[in-house]
Amino acid sequence: MCYEGHLLYDGGDFQRLENMVKRLNKMNIVKIMTSPETKKEAETTFEIGELARELGVSTRTIRFYEEKGIVNPERKGNTRIFKRRDKVRLILALRGKRLGFSLDEVSEYLELYSTKSKNNSKQNEYLINKINDAVNMLEQKKQEIEITVIELKEMKAVVEKDNKRNKK
Repeated sequence: MCYEGHLLYDGGDFQRLENMVKRLNKMNIVKIMTSPETKKEAETTFEIGELARELGVSTRTIRFYEEKGIVNPERKGNTRIFKRRDKVRLILALRGKRLGFSLDEVSEYLELYSTKSKNNSKQNEYLINKINDAVNMLEQKKQEIEITVIELKEMKAVVEKDNKRNKK
């Protein structure tokens, strides 16, 4: 599990954890915890307000992700009880959104990650393709922005030159 730069090993499939570390290597992972606190942290639950404050989002945002199937909290009466897994899925969904991935893409990735298969090649291939698509799109936007900046600077120079002429 990945949260705030930490990977939490909850005693599950170590190969999956190792693969996750490889995939997220460039994302500021700073610590791997295998201490007794890990089990306690893995069992931690959150109410919606608490989770919203911790993640810096509104409760409505969390309910939206619940409606879309990203998280599936337990219910105790009318109270939603979120587990660590839900929190991690929200963190990954919010990160995916920030990186420009659609909700469908985030959902598909999370679904691939949720499978019990020990072979992560599908999930890795999917993520690599999506990252390549995002990088290509951003590179294209970067080029377009650079061209626009040049054009604006040229336009500014023409207007400034015309302004100086009019002042004389």
